[in-house]
Amino acid sequence: MKRKRFMKLRVHQKRPDGTNVHRYLVKGARRQSVVKGIVLPDVAMVFPGSGKAASVNPHLETSG
Repeated sequence: MKRKRFMKLRVHQKRPDGTNVHRYLVKGARRQSVVKGIVLPDVAMVFPGSGKAASVNPHLETSG
């Protein structure tokens, strides 16, 4: 599915400023980097039958 078509489904979570892409800081023992992506609050809506909810990654922190 193309990104524009996926966004029209409105199953993703927007940032407070209205943008779609979230930025997270990934901190490990020796390194850190930034990852960007779309947040899906209800994974089962996109992947039916996926079973359990995703767990929170303790290495992620929100980044401006």
